[in-house]
Amino acid sequence: MKLHHAIPVLVLIIFIYACHQDKHHHKNHKQKSLSNDTLFVTKRSAISIWLDTATLEKRRKQYGDEAFEIGSDDNVYYSSIADSVLKSHQLSIVDVKGYRYVKFVQNNKASKTIKIDTLPQVYTLYFFDPSKTSQNVDVTDIDNEYKNFYH
Repeated sequence: MKLHHAIPVLVLIIFIYACHQDKHHHKNHKQKSLSNDTLFVTKRSAISIWLDTATLEKRRKQYGDEAFEIGSDDNVYYSSIADSVLKSHQLSIVDVKGYRYVKFVQNNKASKTIKIDTLPQVYTLYFFDPSKTSQNVDVTDIDNEYKNFYH
């Protein structure tokens, strides 16, 4: 096969492989659902939630431009610190995108569902362990929150 004919085939193979890997990566955190709008969390992890664009615009109108910008800047700062701390503890961080709900499912089958567009903050972080109820974390005190929840 000539090289210029092989390139599209290689690109297609890489694309299919990447899609398969992406599905495999998220398999640990969601189960099959009748509805594609819910992320099922069943593994020990931190769940990082940023509001979608439409909800952000509602919050901007609700709080005003200046207050919204100040709050958003704070959220970006603290989320960055939280990511660093959680990565240092090798805790899996799941970024929630494209879902309306997050459902935490414990080992004992108890569950808790969060409707994302009702969250009051631009950025929200939850800790989850299947042996415990999920916890909405105070990202301004991430070290202590981690120690209290996981130890």
